[in-house]
Amino acid sequence: MTAGGISRRAGLILALVILVFSAEALKVSATRLYPNYDEIDYLALGRQVARNGGVVGTVRCYLEGRCLEDNRPPLYQLLLSPVLDESPAAFARAKLFSLAIGLGLIALIWAITRRVISAPVACMAAVLVALMPVMADYAARLMHDVLFAGLTFAAVYAIVACQERGPLAWSGAGALIGLAFLTKGSGHLLWLPLLVTSLYRHRQALPRRLGLYSALVAFTAVAFFLLWRNWVVWRAPFHNINAGEVWIDRWSEVWEMRLSPEHAQLGLGWYLRHHSLLDLALKVGKGVGQVVGLFTYTAGVGFWNPVARVVTGLGTLVLAALGLRRRWRGGRPVEVVAVLSTVSAYALALTLGTSGAPGPQVRYVLPYVLLLVPYAALELCAGVWPRIEARFASSQPRANVALLTASAALLSVRLALGASVALRADPRTLYAVEPRWHETSAWLSRALAPGERFALPYMSRYSTWDLPRPDLDARWPFAFGVPAPRLAGYLEKQGIRKVLLDTADVGWAEYADKLGRRSDANGPLTFLDWPRCFADGPAPSRFMIFCRR
Repeated sequence: MTAGGISRRAGLILALVILVFSAEALKVSATRLYPNYDEIDYLALGRQVARNGGVVGTVRCYLEGRCLEDNRPPLYQLLLSPVLDESPAAFARAKLFSLAIGLGLIALIWAITRRVISAPVACMAAVLVALMPVMADYAARLMHDVLFAGLTFAAVYAIVACQERGPLAWSGAGALIGLAFLTKGSGHLLWLPLLVTSLYRHRQALPRRLGLYSALVAFTAVAFFLLWRNWVVWRAPFHNINAGEVWIDRWSEVWEMRLSPEHAQLGLGWYLRHHSLLDLALKVGKGVGQVVGLFTYTAGVGFWNPVARVVTGLGTLVLAALGLRRRWRGGRPVEVVAVLSTVSAYALALTLGTSGAPGPQVRYVLPYVLLLVPYAALELCAGVWPRIEARFASSQPRANVALLTASAALLSVRLALGASVALRADPRTLYAVEPRWHETSAWLSRALAPGERFALPYMSRYSTWDLPRPDLDARWPFAFGVPAPRLAGYLEKQGIRKVLLDTADVGWAEYADKLGRRSDANGPLTFLDWPRCFADGPAPSRFMIFCRR
């Protein structure tokens, strides 16, 4: 079999993997028919872009200090906004947009790896990424994480490429860091690998290089409207409400802290005023263990089963370590420094985030796992595969063809199984509005005054995404488990006059003691002594709203 024949079979496998990835993502999407948590916010923020006057109007809103969202930077919702309107069907279209970003990320990894390493390694890297369950999972969500992973990947290799080039290449790296910052609040930390890599390459000559300043100018130009808003409103260009919350122990404590002036003091000093050095050491140790576990689980390939994902993830990371060593010995130390400094910087930051209020989530480490995948692919192609060929060369000269053919057959079977579920319905119809949910949204649409918010427990999945009027997102989530007098006080200070409860909420038991003893067929008649003003039908109700007299 000629090299061209093997290459054609490898291309077929890559095409099958892309189809498998798409089918897997659509299969997941078919089980998620309404937005949850962060998706609710991104849907509302994306719709708000049109109300602000499009992209130009939104940028002006930031420059004028009127757009005050300080949790989710604006790039993802700006890109999402063209596919949105205020109908429920927009959710399904938005999920297809996220799938397109996932496919674009696979293509980006293939293209950069092909240019930097080789075509076979690029093909293998794309295969590994496409077969990661975490990729199909997040390609079926309305979240910024896949976009941020792509910008991180591109930025790190731009950092490598610019070291031997002129100011224009450095400007490209700075612009990509700016786009990453516009996507996620920690995107500006990519300046750390840029500086570490540049110092490694240029040593004392770095301050004299025009490129470094070109990168800074490009970063500022791209992210200026967000930097300016942050400075005008909070006097901190890199302000993000989540930054200090890594020092809070539990997420349920965040809601009260955000209402306290003490929130501005969050940091190492604040933590040590409330904890001992031993607590800090235990926190860091816990975070290290969680980050290692997240890297291993996220790097899993081919299987949705958690145990299998851990096993394959460990194998991927071991291969990546060997691949990085091979790359270093092959004369590419600058590239290895750029990758490892990025992974190390963010892993260190995540030891605080995962052990604090944000908690461990695979999406936090996805960009840095993807940075390692090309080196796992390199070791497979340059280390593992040649050994397999040598072992079977004498007894099985057609081993290459047999293995490629078997891989194609297995992928075809997996594609058939996935497509049989994914293609049962038009993906543009993968949304659903439960009648009781819509009845509640319709009542709120009539009862809420413009600008008025209603309170609900922070773990509730309810939102008015199906009928977002008069405001796109009128929710005020809060931890209802606090003592009743404190909860009532917070509601009073926030001007809240309506509270929504969902009997399907997993946290119902935390605030059931605040319900009155009297009830009817629909449910309790009071909450915090506020009378019930709405209950969906038929009885017993799932959604109930209580209104302050």
